[in-house]
Amino acid sequence: MDKPFDQTEYDCVIVCVGFGKEKPFGGVRVPTYWENDSLHQIDFVDGQHILVSGTGDGGLVELMRLMIVDFDHGRILETLAAHPPLQQLRDDMARSNETPGFGT
Repeated sequence: MDKPFDQTEYDCVIVCVGFGKEKPFGGVRVPTYWENDSLHQIDFVDGQHILVSGTGDGGLVELMRLMIVDFDHGRILETLAAHPPLQQLRDDMARSNETPGFGT
């Protein structure tokens, strides 16, 4: 692309803005999904139980935030991207898109 994205004409633009901030429930003030919180800094007490309710990537991210001290999305992504078996998988997947019949 010769020009920056904001100086280029497009046939279609899709804007994904999500749901926005959640409304308080019953007058109880809790952090929204979009606010920083300290979930990844909780000191657990023996016998304490925590329920993670969710499915897919949302539930997985919340579980990682609870289990990994100082959880940081960027650091996790960089660590995974540098993992040699995953780099090999990435390269194999890229080749499979370029080579007819590859992997069949």
